[in-house]
Amino acid sequence: MPIADVLHALAELAPGSRRPTVFDVNDVVWLGTTPLGGTESLGPVPRIAEGTMPASVDMSAFTGNPDPVIEPLMLDGSRWPEGTRLLDDIASRAALNGNSWLELGAIVAVGRVRDATGAVVDVATPVLRTRVELVRTSPTTRRIRRVSDWTWAVDLGGDADLASRLLAEIPWLSLGADRRTSRRTLRPWLRQIATAQGWTQFSPAWAHPAAVDRPIGEVTFCIGFALRPAAERSVGNTGAALRSWAATPGIDRSALCSLVDGADGSPDGPAGDPPDGPDGAPIAAPVPLTLTQGRIVAAARRRPITVVSGAPGTGKTHTIAALCSDAVAAGQSVLVATRSMEAADVIATHIGRQPGPNPLRFGSPASLREAEVEIERRMADDPPSSSERLDAVGAGLARASAALDDLLARIAAAQAAGTQLASIGGAEALRRVIPELWSPEVAPPDRRRRLDEIASLIEATRSPAAGWWAKRRHRRALRRIAAATGAPVAALDSNGALDSNGANGPNEADGLRGIAAAVAAARAELERAELGTVVEQARVAWEPVIDLVRSHRTEVGLEADRNVIRRLHDRETRAALGAINTALRSGPTARTQLLSSLGAPKLRAAAPLWLGTLGEIERLLPQIAALFDLVVIDEASQVDLALAAPALLRGARAVVIGDPNQLRHVAFTGDAAVEAAFDEHGLAPEIARLHPRRNSVYDVAASAAPVIWLDEHFRSLPHLIRFPLREFYARRVELVTNTPATECRDCIDIARCEPGADIATTMRLLRELRTNRFGDVGVITPFRDTADRLTEAVLLEFGPDDIADMRLMVTTAHGFQGAERDHIIVVPGLRPDDTDQRRRFVEQPNLFNVMVTRARRHMVVVTPLEPDTTTRLGRFLGWSEHAPAPIDCPETSGRPGADDLGHLLRDRGIAVRFDYPVGQHAIDLVATGSGRSIAVMCGVHPDGPAAHRRRHIELVQAGWRIFDPVACADAAELIDVAGQIAAVTSPSVRSINPA
Repeated sequence: MPIADVLHALAELAPGSRRPTVFDVNDVVWLGTTPLGGTESLGPVPRIAEGTMPASVDMSAFTGNPDPVIEPLMLDGSRWPEGTRLLDDIASRAALNGNSWLELGAIVAVGRVRDATGAVVDVATPVLRTRVELVRTSPTTRRIRRVSDWTWAVDLGGDADLASRLLAEIPWLSLGADRRTSRRTLRPWLRQIATAQGWTQFSPAWAHPAAVDRPIGEVTFCIGFALRPAAERSVGNTGAALRSWAATPGIDRSALCSLVDGADGSPDGPAGDPPDGPDGAPIAAPVPLTLTQGRIVAAARRRPITVVSGAPGTGKTHTIAALCSDAVAAGQSVLVATRSMEAADVIATHIGRQPGPNPLRFGSPASLREAEVEIERRMADDPPSSSERLDAVGAGLARASAALDDLLARIAAAQAAGTQLASIGGAEALRRVIPELWSPEVAPPDRRRRLDEIASLIEATRSPAAGWWAKRRHRRALRRIAAATGAPVAALDSNGALDSNGANGPNEADGLRGIAAAVAAARAELERAELGTVVEQARVAWEPVIDLVRSHRTEVGLEADRNVIRRLHDRETRAALGAINTALRSGPTARTQLLSSLGAPKLRAAAPLWLGTLGEIERLLPQIAALFDLVVIDEASQVDLALAAPALLRGARAVVIGDPNQLRHVAFTGDAAVEAAFDEHGLAPEIARLHPRRNSVYDVAASAAPVIWLDEHFRSLPHLIRFPLREFYARRVELVTNTPATECRDCIDIARCEPGADIATTMRLLRELRTNRFGDVGVITPFRDTADRLTEAVLLEFGPDDIADMRLMVTTAHGFQGAERDHIIVVPGLRPDDTDQRRRFVEQPNLFNVMVTRARRHMVVVTPLEPDTTTRLGRFLGWSEHAPAPIDCPETSGRPGADDLGHLLRDRGIAVRFDYPVGQHAIDLVATGSGRSIAVMCGVHPDGPAAHRRRHIELVQAGWRIFDPVACADAAELIDVAGQIAAVTSPSVRSINPA
């Protein structure tokens, strides 16, 4: 379908033409225009005439100074008597809501105007806004620190060019500016804003927004700054941006086009994506990856759309870090887009903990400073580096892994020897079949060599002997086999088989098969004789392998960083990075213009990895289709298509990551408006799939490409996560957090209270947590009114230091999505006599899922309700009241020697579990004593040495102590192993093997 038509339809439905949000002017903290406020106040007035305005206004105090001191003003312009307490209160409210920032508005427009229908509507909005943090520098002094760019809070009628031009005309928005704005300059600037908004009558005033009259038809611009708790940020004029994109060349090559066209993103062929990618190159990630995470990275290399989903705690952010590293290492460019600054912070922190290139961020002064530091690091004249270290570590890892795999293969062969020997009648029969090889004069190494030669000769006889020369070679091989084994040639070359006593049988093939079985058994017998030595070598071999795995990941990340820096050897690329640095130090408008002037190739080469919110991306990055090779959309189930479209247009391929089982995006567009817009642009057949209110960008992507589900959980303890996994996720998600110490740990308490006493009970619990001082804390409820009452109760007892020390959050499930805490208090807010409607709201699957999956370590549910089996909350209370039952493990094991070892350990008082599940793996035997557990691997993984090695490494990453492998030739060795394992479970023993 024509992508331009889709963009036009979405533009009509996107934010940009609707009225700005109206806030209560009585709730803002008015700061005036100077750092200390009020020094030029005109006193209390119902309305201030323009003629009484000063000739010029100093607005640079809040924009040119890095961290200005602030004091609130009252309606009459005088200082608030308890201004510090007022500021602390507003900051505490923001922190409790999960925000470390406030919103600072510049020039507040207030009034009452008529809309297109003639109805009177209120106007109360800042013209510009930014995010700030409140900084407590002394008991009586508060400063603000800006954490984001200035953006428009009004839409200016959707005129993007006007918005860009007016933003550039404000001198006091430039960093370091210290200039007054004259009334002569300010009024024309305000007139253009009023005209764009459709406000025919306006006037500027220097007063508190609540101190001016609001006659119908007039808007007053209150000159100054207003502080208030931050609301959900708009991303700007999305409608205007989409209309502009519709006329941009190359959009049919973008990831958005693949998304809306339903481009095939399925794997090629029945086997799907190879784990190392289509070109066979190993995945270049500095972080450990599960098999599923590796599939995602491999798929993202070539699929136009890759869709990823997973329950909370399944490693979505971890996967994003791997995607970025792999693409940059391959010389490609990546853009990561998030819905919120907080999500961007989480991703940046995760990437920053790993070796490799850091993304350039651009949404706040702090991130701009970090980007400047990163650019300076890349441009520094450091000693040249090479890939030799990565090559050396990679070669060392390959050698160590191959040597370990060889040892594991020998152990597996030795364990199979008993079966092979039994097939020909045991060891004595073996000696009778090929007595020459068991002479005392034949040393084991010579015996092994001769067995290998015989095996090769037998292999040579398996092809049909057609023609006289082939028959001659066949008979010669038979004679050499007979000479080497001492078997008569007649037994091999006539209708007679060689049985265990050397007697003839019915046919020639059986004779050769008998020799082949005897040779295989003889080789296995040699392995059994050397089994003890090989096992010890394997146990010792784990330490260098694991060390090299870690070193290799580090070097992979560093090599990706070196690849980025090597690009700067090109003169034009280096100049482009310098231009990017200049752009990031400039104001918002100049920044965008400078980046646009570079062109796509130079921008990609100079800075291949970028990270920002969807709004920041649209405001800053050039409007170039397929600017990046790969774009990653995080939190995609909370984002509609119109909001994500500008980011998707900037990518050639896309990875869309979300969880449709958590709270979804909220849109207020009516079905009638959607139908009209889609009909107008000929898109009626696509309305079900692209409906912007009913479908998130994740839903649209899932209809275009298959979803890869992350299938392992890494975050919460079992009691906290098993219920939501069972209730909301039909796919099986395995817990990596399973251990004998955690599987039955009771992590959820029920705090029973009388109906209406849930606030008081919650406060008692918070006091206890404040006293204990361990871990961070959150209080979550489905209802806004309950959250507000909890917030007021907390503010009465908890000061700013308490809230900061506990990292305390008190908010709704919608406010808590994406956040987590060590300790969570869930307040369902239901009484036994509540209406069905109120109960249904609490039990909405997506809301309930978010509410009960925020805890890492412990949860308390405050409720007067009792468990039941008919409601979701009742089932959850029933699950929560008791510790989970032990994991159901088999009583016996099919692994070699595991049952006998288990009996020996139990005789020593050690608890034993067989086939214990951890993530996608099963531990052959888990031994637990004195509170310590150890994973014991009996023999070699059924899928071979490579699978065995992967399991061992992933269990080490999960924190397990491992005894690997156990393979005993006799009962005495098994008893010795049992003694070693029993000693490890004693507190006096630190470790059992290097891994």
